[in-house]
Amino acid sequence: MMTADEKRPSAALPSFLLNDVPSRYALFGGISGALHLGIFDQPEVRGDMKNGERLQQGFTLLEVMVALAIVSIALVTLLGLSNRSIGVNHKLQRITQATLLAQQQMTEIEVAAAQIGFQFEESEGVFDDPFEEYRWRIEYEDSPLPSLRLIKVTVAWGDEARNEAVDLTSFVFIQI
Repeated sequence: MMTADEKRPSAALPSFLLNDVPSRYALFGGISGALHLGIFDQPEVRGDMKNGERLQQGFTLLEVMVALAIVSIALVTLLGLSNRSIGVNHKLQRITQATLLAQQQMTEIEVAAAQIGFQFEESEGVFDDPFEEYRWRIEYEDSPLPSLRLIKVTVAWGDEARNEAVDLTSFVFIQI
């Protein structure tokens, strides 16, 4: 163990060392008091080597760059997922709206078919505002039973080949 005399600096210390001592050490006699208290004996303060390695108190530039790269990749991935989610939501809204419009057309046909003398003619058209981007098509087919007809209502909003359409199929009882 070192004695207090061994820790004290020589009297010939330059004045800039004595003036740069923080004020909290001034109460203990400047740098000599700080050395006497053992404040500068801590390896973190002195920058001593321990087992051949310098003690590290922060992150290296490489570590910061790797961390930023990982964070940026994660953020780009999350933004891509967000855009994908918006696109899927838009498509689901269109499918839901087309399904509701097809059900409306089917209900109108079922009500009209309940009347005697209803003519089953295939037809197509475009919905009124605010659904002018949707178009409909009605097709009829015979069934094995003479009192039933198969009705197929198709509502499309884009290219049917790209699966941008909804088909609704039902049987309607015919009064003979």
